[in-house]
Amino acid sequence: MIGSNNMWPKVFLIFLAIHQLFYWVYTWQIKEYRFDRWWNWLINDSKWWWKQFDVLKWYRPKVTIRTVLTLLVGLVTIWLMWPWWWFLGIILGGLVTKIWEPLFNWQKKRIINKAKILMRKSKGVVIGITGSFGKSTVKEMLVEVLSNKYRVVSTPKNINSEIGVAQTVLGWSDNYEIAIVEMGAYKIGEIMAICDIVLPKYGVITGLGDQHLSLFGSIENIKKAKYELIECLPVIGKGWVIDKDFSINNAKNIKEDQNGVFFKYEGTKFEVPILGKQLISNVIAVIKVAEELGMTKQEIAVRLKNLDVNNYWPKKVVVNENLVVIDNSYNASVNSFLSLLDYVKTWKGYKKILVTPGMIELSKNEEKDHELVGVNLKEIDSVLLTNDKNFSQLNRWDNVKVVNLSKLLEEIKKNIYGKTLVIFKSRTPRSIIDQVINRK
Repeated sequence: MIGSNNMWPKVFLIFLAIHQLFYWVYTWQIKEYRFDRWWNWLINDSKWWWKQFDVLKWYRPKVTIRTVLTLLVGLVTIWLMWPWWWFLGIILGGLVTKIWEPLFNWQKKRIINKAKILMRKSKGVVIGITGSFGKSTVKEMLVEVLSNKYRVVSTPKNINSEIGVAQTVLGWSDNYEIAIVEMGAYKIGEIMAICDIVLPKYGVITGLGDQHLSLFGSIENIKKAKYELIECLPVIGKGWVIDKDFSINNAKNIKEDQNGVFFKYEGTKFEVPILGKQLISNVIAVIKVAEELGMTKQEIAVRLKNLDVNNYWPKKVVVNENLVVIDNSYNASVNSFLSLLDYVKTWKGYKKILVTPGMIELSKNEEKDHELVGVNLKEIDSVLLTNDKNFSQLNRWDNVKVVNLSKLLEEIKKNIYGKTLVIFKSRTPRSIIDQVINRK
């Protein structure tokens, strides 16, 4: 117990221990309480030791029943284990987080079983979408294209885990005709588990890359995991794999500008307001699925021309006549990075500022992928790197500067003069992006 002597030093140490507790609960939550993801983050982020003691920055986990219960148990543990908590914060933080796991696993199974029962009663057609990148783009395009003709439901935003899909299913109305389900995975078996819930008739694999390679272990394992979708389809179903069954090479007369792409596919002209011609292969996937479901190319072309640009990444924001922001902070695969760098070439006459922490969970491909991106940074005037881990690989053209997050906004503002294009790629604090976008 804490005595009354030297009260203020002890109060400060308790304050520090509470900060540690919030930090470790936060890290477990953002890694979905999965030890594989949390451990992979721990061994790749060398700054965690200092972050747990940095009381100037507080990490606030999202308020849920699990986090509230975890924090309560953690506070009691700090009291009982004092002063050992201060030395064992990382271990005790993990233990108080995991103590509720049996209860929440039981609840998870209960939700999944309910979703399975509901889907087996449904008469709607299910389309599954997975891949290392491009899942959300294809899903959102399909929703917009098919909604003109059918009653469509889908998984929202980037919800693509087994429990996320199950919870979404329970919220669907029972009169839909088509359900579009995004499926994510970090190891073999997880796509199959989602398929067992929703029973897809059609499936699309949007692309195979080395995203999350450090969790899968090998490219072959990534391929096996994604192909579980195709293997789970019924005999009367159909699956498509981008760059195997078709690719961007099937499109003709490709043109690209700052607002979208233009091309001809099988005799029909398409004009699509998405940023980056590499996304054309995703558009072709949408065309093939929609045709299979009875739509004509002309109908599809009309819907694609009128897509809501706010649903897709990258997003373009014209701040004023001299400042444009390209927000691609959602995706961090090497493929999307290269596609973005290709797209920004359309902004001739603009100074280009790239803000990025680099890419994560690439395992043995980390250096190679960052070197590939570095080679393609020649047309970027200034790269503000918020993580120094891959500085040497990215700094091929001597245009990369490592910037602490606390100084990032100031550094961005210093670089904005004349016609400027500010590009956010991969995870950047939303508050910083918004302050640049809301600049007068």
